[in-house]
Order: sequence, then structure tokens, then C-alpha cells
Amino acid sequence: MNRVYVKKRYGQIPNHILNDPTLSLKAKGLWAYIQSKPDGWNFSIERMRKQLKESKTSIQHAIWELEKARLLVRKQAKDIKGKWKGYDYFLYENPLPEEPSVEEPSVENPPTDSSADISKRDIDSYSSEDSF
Repeated sequence: MNRVYVKKRYGQIPNHILNDPTLSLKAKGLWAYIQSKPDGWNFSIERMRKQLKESKTSIQHAIWELEKARLLVRKQAKDIKGKWKGYDYFLYENPLPEEPSVEEPSVENPPTDSSADISKRDIDSYSSEDSF
């Protein structure tokens, strides 16, 4: 039996993330690393590369895996002047729901339903004399 004694602050990783067969060990480790940092922590690929002793490509791939699994969202961050300053990282314990796909309506066969909506303008164009 192995025993581990931890005397300092530690993070917890949900079992469903650890057991997810679609995530590599690097992606799981990166999730744990990001989760262990306090809110407001300044993330950059270069900083993670130095601290985690991984290549830039390796970090980028792990980020891509977490984004694909919808466990991580990166949004471009801008300073007060609107200049790009990097990314804000949003880490999630459970995958975000899929965004519904928006399909363009088909123009080939427009609807021929005679009960189409009537605009207010169409209604206003009828005078009271036109009614029954």
C-alpha cells in the first residue's frame, strides 16, 4: 500500500477528466496545472513552457485538446487602447454544451405557404372600406 502525505495546498482533478480516453496525459496535466493557479493568474504559452519543461508545440497541442473537449475556452484579451495583449483562459470542470450549428436557409425551394406572416405595413395598407 502506498501512502502520500501532502502538507501544502493541493488541487483536485475530477475523475471523469482523469479517465477521459480522448485526452492525452499532457492535456490532463495542463488542465491540472491551470486549475491549480489562482484567479487572475497570468497565463502565456511561453510561461507555461518554462514552468512545465515542455515545448511550445506540446503546450499548444494540449491547449487544443482541452478546447476540443470543451474544457477550456481562450478569448483574446485587449488592453484599454484595444491592443491585443494575449488570451484569457476559462477552465471548466465539465464540458461546455455544444453550440447549435447555424445553417443558412436553402434558397432553392422557397416556402410557398400562403399563410406567411403579414407585416404591420401590409395591415395598415388596408382601409376599413376593404373589409367585408
